[in-house]
Amino acid sequence: MNHRQPPAASPGPPPARSASAPTGVGRLAATVDRLREALAAAGGSADVRAVVECATGILMERMHCDSLQARRQLDHMAAASGQDLLEIAADVVTQVADDPIAQMTRARAQPSAGTASQTGTLSQSGAVSQPSAAALRTTEAGVRDSSDPQRAAEALLEHALTPLGAHAVALWTLVGDGSLVLSGHAGFHPADTHGWHHVPPGVPTLARRSIRTRTPVWHESGVTATPFPGGPHAGHVRAAVAAVKAGQVLGTLEVCWPGQGPARTARTEQQLSALADLSAYTLSEPGEPAPGARATNGSAPELALAYLADSLHDPAIILSPMVDQRGGLLDFRIAHTNDHFVDPAGRPTTVVAGLPLLQAYPLAAQPGGLFDKVEHTYATGEPFRAEHMALTTLVDQVPVTAMAAVGMSRVHDAVLLTWRLQDRDSRLATLLQHAQRLGRIGGFEDDLITLQSTWNPQLFHLYGLPPTTAPRPLSELRHTVHPDDQDSFDSFLATLVRYQRPASVAVRLQHSDHVIRHLRIVAEPVTDHIGTLIAIRGACQDVSAHHWTEIALTATRDQLAHTEAQAAENAQLTRRLQHAIMPPTPQAIEAGGLRIAVRYRPAHQDHAVGGDWYDAVPLPGGTVLLAVGDVAGHGINAATGMVVLRNALRGLATTGAGPAQLLVWLNAVAFHLTDHVTATAVCGIYDPRERVLRWARAGHLPPILVSGGGTRSLDGAHGILLGAIPDAGYQEEELRLQDGDTLLLFTDGLIERKDHDGEDDLHATLRTRAFREQTALTHQLDHILTHSTSDTDDDTCLIGIHLPLTPAVRPDPA
Repeated sequence: MNHRQPPAASPGPPPARSASAPTGVGRLAATVDRLREALAAAGGSADVRAVVECATGILMERMHCDSLQARRQLDHMAAASGQDLLEIAADVVTQVADDPIAQMTRARAQPSAGTASQTGTLSQSGAVSQPSAAALRTTEAGVRDSSDPQRAAEALLEHALTPLGAHAVALWTLVGDGSLVLSGHAGFHPADTHGWHHVPPGVPTLARRSIRTRTPVWHESGVTATPFPGGPHAGHVRAAVAAVKAGQVLGTLEVCWPGQGPARTARTEQQLSALADLSAYTLSEPGEPAPGARATNGSAPELALAYLADSLHDPAIILSPMVDQRGGLLDFRIAHTNDHFVDPAGRPTTVVAGLPLLQAYPLAAQPGGLFDKVEHTYATGEPFRAEHMALTTLVDQVPVTAMAAVGMSRVHDAVLLTWRLQDRDSRLATLLQHAQRLGRIGGFEDDLITLQSTWNPQLFHLYGLPPTTAPRPLSELRHTVHPDDQDSFDSFLATLVRYQRPASVAVRLQHSDHVIRHLRIVAEPVTDHIGTLIAIRGACQDVSAHHWTEIALTATRDQLAHTEAQAAENAQLTRRLQHAIMPPTPQAIEAGGLRIAVRYRPAHQDHAVGGDWYDAVPLPGGTVLLAVGDVAGHGINAATGMVVLRNALRGLATTGAGPAQLLVWLNAVAFHLTDHVTATAVCGIYDPRERVLRWARAGHLPPILVSGGGTRSLDGAHGILLGAIPDAGYQEEELRLQDGDTLLLFTDGLIERKDHDGEDDLHATLRTRAFREQTALTHQLDHILTHSTSDTDDDTCLIGIHLPLTPAVRPDPA
């Protein structure tokens, strides 16, 4: 194929003849230049003339007039509009035609709501330039009327791509072996295309990627190492678009831009795709018919392909493309079926032959299905092969799927499709092989007449032997058995051979790699009609994974049982410790004129036993220490933390310090002298002489005062929980108790709920008549615990502090 370089710029005045230059050579060079200019002018005139004649024919059909009148009307339209005759002719053709060029022109006439750069490329002056309809129609005429890809490349660059800002273009032809041939180029320096006239199939160029994906592919300089003509300096931005005609990829249009290139919008890619499809008219291989042209019935290629299909043992069909008026691929026609073809739906071959593929098998149109594979093979020429492909057919409107080995390839202008359905025996054999592989099972048979053994492939792997090893009889495998299991193996063989009964045995095998395998062997004797032993057949299964799993499960069960026993012991110890320090129902006490009762309700589950604690003890000065606390967590750690804080508070209270100072010291104990213990607490010091309770709290729930039939929460004296920070301060408040008042201190186990705050429920319980009718403090506490709405299994500690009525104000029993 000849590759002409782009025509050089118009030469200036010829240089003065040198006295020493040969006159013959100078004359020959001038003659060649004149011929080139004449040929270029003649080509351009022919392209323009083709567009004008097409527009004249359209006007003749619309106006029902002769060619002379149509041409005069065309001249009149040009004169009236002030436009060139070529531009008017191109507009007429564009208005009537429904092709990619017309779509490009209409898209340009209706820009989207964005910047102007979305439809074109900015020139150096900042103006947006687009190829005109006249330029595009001239390009189309030149390309369609020319069989020279080089001239087509020059026309594309000059009329259509230069207005888009491109500076170089290359046309690649896809030949039969998958190679790419540089058929035409323009704008490149001759050195840039040197060595790129033939690209083998294995080179991952941009053009090759566009053929594989059949979508526009872009490349920016420096992004990847994709090779292309000229290297990185030949263009900063490139785009490659597959050239398609009649659904078949014939090559690629590759365009180069300097700088940043055009905006990569759908409209830009539509323009490039239209130009690529236009260039496909010149990209046929030398000696081949025009791509997409159908051969006549009985032509040599069709007959040769039919003979090839008939010679195959597998079912085969020949699919020929069906295209629309614009050359777009619609479907494939079943042009031929061989003698082995059987329709999966059960229809006669004569009914299927000649039908479009999607009409005969509509489910082939599923995404990624058979039709997509056929279309890709026809478009790119790449053969397709799949060992397992689902072929789905409608049988009485019910989808029926069969697995088959499918192969297809493009031959001339058709696709040869073959398949081999997996019959029942082959499917069962394949299923058995996979089952043996997944179950790690190997089969064997020892023929005692011919003294030959047969193994399946899995058995070689189980015994750690290469597949090239000759199969051995079962008796000769005794030396691979672990010495401790050889007696069991001998008994197994004796049962089979001597007593002729089925038997099984579990043994350990020693592989050559010193790995111990646990194997289970099951075998049965085979006898003839008179009872003579003629063979032994059986199966071996590698149960090593099962064996080690059983060992791991046994160890896990033992560890779990030990952990459960240890947890139960710790929980029992925790409960005993709590009961020893704080009995659930201690007797009510009298201290400082107060009646004090306590109720402690431990958690039902032993593992949920927590660190709730209380204390009510008279101090040396006549005052009374009242405290309630809750250590975070459960179990023995919470119980021991509770003991530390309770005893520390008792010792600190003997100093005579107030509640706030006691909590400061208790916080230091929790932070520094325990193992990360945190807790909440309420601490109060009651002075019976003044009937005043001074109290402070560290992150705990506020106490509730029951006075005169009403209730209220003491929300003051806020403070952070114990053990959170090393230095914490606490507020202290005073409460003067009146005759008949009752103060309740409690932990969160009394009111804690999963759905809402249970403190309001406690206030409602305290205001009920049933609670007020309880005269004894202990009965009141029991009533509160009984009607508690808490739904969490947590410890509950409740202290009731009651100031009895004095005799002077005690109501008359009457």
